[in-house]
Amino acid sequence: MKNNNLTQYMSVKVYKNLSRNDLMTLIFGVVSFVAILIFILITGFFPTKDTQESGMYKLFGFFNDFFYFTTQSNLFISLALIAYSVKKNNKKNNFLAFGIIYITITFVVYWILLAWQSNWSTFYNAFRSFMVHFIVPMLAYISLYFYRKEVVFTKKTLWTSPLYLFGYSLFTLILYYSTLNNEYYYTYDTKTKAIKYFAVVVYGFANYQKPLYIAGAANNLGLRVFLIVIIFIIFVLLPLGFGYAFVKLFKLKYESNFKFLKKFKI
Repeated sequence: MKNNNLTQYMSVKVYKNLSRNDLMTLIFGVVSFVAILIFILITGFFPTKDTQESGMYKLFGFFNDFFYFTTQSNLFISLALIAYSVKKNNKKNNFLAFGIIYITITFVVYWILLAWQSNWSTFYNAFRSFMVHFIVPMLAYISLYFYRKEVVFTKKTLWTSPLYLFGYSLFTLILYYSTLNNEYYYTYDTKTKAIKYFAVVVYGFANYQKPLYIAGAANNLGLRVFLIVIIFIIFVLLPLGFGYAFVKLFKLKYESNFKFLKKFKI
């Protein structure tokens, strides 16, 4: 009984301490997080034929969704919105800054490089894609606008933000070359009885046999290496560019020293 009273007291106290912006951001974060978890569970328990035939599903099975940057960035920003709305400090400030940058990469890369080859043939596929690639980013930007006078982007945050992208790009590269001629992902020609193996490709533009969709790179090692380097450079520069863009567009406070601000109590 005492535990229930304590829980109710803490809930009321937290609620009273939330401003209107905090409450809206908390709702945005919770809705986004729950929606993404539902998508993950549906994909895991009820995979479509396309999903079942993908290299990612054949390799990772139920957990394949977690290895996509889209899922990671959506979970990241959802948790960041929830955390920052409930209590503000340096760590959560930077957590939110990272989340904004990463969800923007998902938003921009998808609509420029991936949307044209996505499956929009069913309502569920269209709704899920629109939710994780448009709605969630927009909710994040609305929240950032709410907090534009208090959120701080630090130089340390901006210059360390590419590390995650670099690591993820390295993951896709290692995954591709470590699954060449693998036993999980292949096609079988019934006429010639030939088996054609495929490497696991996370995203089409990161098919390292033809990076950035340039088919001519398949038979040109030099061009292929050059394009792979370009991909890595892009994913180092994008977080920096987006971070500085948000500082200018939203007129955010910017701390140029490589130190955490002491504005909030940790």
